[in-house]
Amino acid sequence: MLAMWPSERKGFLKGLSVQAKDFDFWLKGRARLAREEYTEVVARLGAEYDDWGGGYRLSGGNLLVASTPRQTVDVYDELSCGGDLEYSFEILAPEGAQALGMRVLVFKACGRPANIILFEAGSRCAALLDEPAGRGSTLINIQRPRVATKRVWSAAVKIVEGYRTVASPQTVGRVFGEKHAAWLEAGREDAFFY
Repeated sequence: MLAMWPSERKGFLKGLSVQAKDFDFWLKGRARLAREEYTEVVARLGAEYDDWGGGYRLSGGNLLVASTPRQTVDVYDELSCGGDLEYSFEILAPEGAQALGMRVLVFKACGRPANIILFEAGSRCAALLDEPAGRGSTLINIQRPRVATKRVWSAAVKIVEGYRTVASPQTVGRVFGEKHAAWLEAGREDAFFY
């Protein structure tokens, strides 16, 4: 997920007590972090301990940027709880609205906050959004794209324009999902019946 962090590694570490060198060693499995540092990293990732399955799970609510197709699919699978979704679709511009250099995917796993993944238009990752919707899609249970209202599109444009400098990427999806819940859930399709 770190490879998809909007402000990249440097932005992820900003404000944390862990030093970059120690963080890199920890990522490679060559060192442990102090309890305080580990707690900060887990909180920044928006992870929570799963008592039932053991270990940490990503809880969602994130704004991420697609990096490689494989990483994007892996993170999507984790955040979507393996495709157990309330909704998952690309947000399209309403007629006459400005086009973006990014494509916007919003999805929400059952009982979890919404997530947003931005895809650079024309990239290999963006090709994932061009696959047919439904069970056979690489992005499991993705639904057909939806044309946004002007209000929803305006919010999406603001996210795209400021994604590199957003202070808390781990909350952007959650806030967007809560603010636009009525629209996001109104057109919800049953992803299992395509």
